[in-house]
Amino acid sequence: MPDLSRYSFVSRDVLLGLILALILSSHAVLVLCYGLVGSAGYGAFTATILAAPTAALLLLCIRKGIEFHAPDFLFLGLLLAIAISFLLNPRAAPIKEIILLILTFSTYPACRFISSEQIGRLMPSFAVATGAFSVIGAVVTAVAMYEQWGSDRVKPVVLGFEAAPIYFLTALGLFMLAVVSRKMTARRAIVLALFLFPLIFIFSAAMVRFTFIAIFGALVVATLLSDSKQRWRIGIVSLGIVAGIVAGLATRSKAADFLITYTMEAAGGHPVRAAGLPGPDVNVRTDGAAPSCHTTVNLRNSLDIRKAVFRDALFYIPKAGAFGYGLDGFTKLSCVEGTQVHNSIMQAIVEFGWIGGACFVLLIFAAGIPLLPISRIDDDVRFIVCGLSFAVMLIIAYGRISQDAIIFAFIGCSAGALRRNSLFPTRGYGATGSHKPQIVS
Repeated sequence: MPDLSRYSFVSRDVLLGLILALILSSHAVLVLCYGLVGSAGYGAFTATILAAPTAALLLLCIRKGIEFHAPDFLFLGLLLAIAISFLLNPRAAPIKEIILLILTFSTYPACRFISSEQIGRLMPSFAVATGAFSVIGAVVTAVAMYEQWGSDRVKPVVLGFEAAPIYFLTALGLFMLAVVSRKMTARRAIVLALFLFPLIFIFSAAMVRFTFIAIFGALVVATLLSDSKQRWRIGIVSLGIVAGIVAGLATRSKAADFLITYTMEAAGGHPVRAAGLPGPDVNVRTDGAAPSCHTTVNLRNSLDIRKAVFRDALFYIPKAGAFGYGLDGFTKLSCVEGTQVHNSIMQAIVEFGWIGGACFVLLIFAAGIPLLPISRIDDDVRFIVCGLSFAVMLIIAYGRISQDAIIFAFIGCSAGALRRNSLFPTRGYGATGSHKPQIVS
């Protein structure tokens, strides 16, 4: 494969880091592109932003002599199950979702050719890019909150998109993992905590919730895989994050009270009409067999919506059969109209059947578990494992499988880092330098 980067003004590793950051932060990039020009979206441009970095990564990294591992066969099994599901079921998904599904799945082969050693070399530019996306995102989020201060909105609309703070915080989470998965001095940990505090403060004030849980979950994984000194330094970074969250919630205490009330509502199972709380939009469709068709769902409460669609998914999983109801079939079954499961694993089982769902779950485990022994002593592999953990937690809370490039990208990176005997490492590896494991992919 010719070295295409010699025709550019940046090194190949810098270019790869920027491309990987674009792929993993694609939602944040699209929000910035559309928001800054005042557009709600344009299909061809979206497809280009998603496809171009993936194609570039594949062209720059593709090589001969790939050794196939269990994740590769499980990925092919998942593709086959999806293809059969499409053949057996009437098309429920719009063509846009089908194209997004193809683009999302293409991130696996693109990232499959990246070895763990390449991950280490591209980390600096990757961290710079994801950090830049999150800083710009924090600034536009702060501006949006200032402009909407005093409104009855719990979450601000940023550049025309309510989910924008989630996407920007996801980019910040990737930046954090790129830094904490590598060796840090105490001074560097303190500087990172101070850098993160204002950004976390802004996103916390924007009432982002589940992404913070995913970040802390990934930091726990990083802590468990690190030595004792590194654990203390990750703890310093975590304290900065906690301080930012508390300060952000305190700044918008009224909005925080709304979310607490909504949480109590979801736990109690009935709409809450607290003083000052906007009246609930109640689900009214009752013409289906799903549990949501026979209960009240407050469409202003994301937790109540999630509880309803999770129940619907659990209702249809035993009925899904081998190949499910087809892509977006769940949206036709649930009475929470136009809403997906918000959990890609459940969605895969319902829409692609027991076989497709099993391939997806086994794919995640087959990609991550063999890397655990090496990740304790190799910084680059540790980033991959932490990133995979972060992605799994995100797709459990926000997932829509046709838009989950982050999980398939990290699964591809994990498969690229696997060795033939990765479950039973026999040589003494160092985290850096010439004693790193020999990667055969």
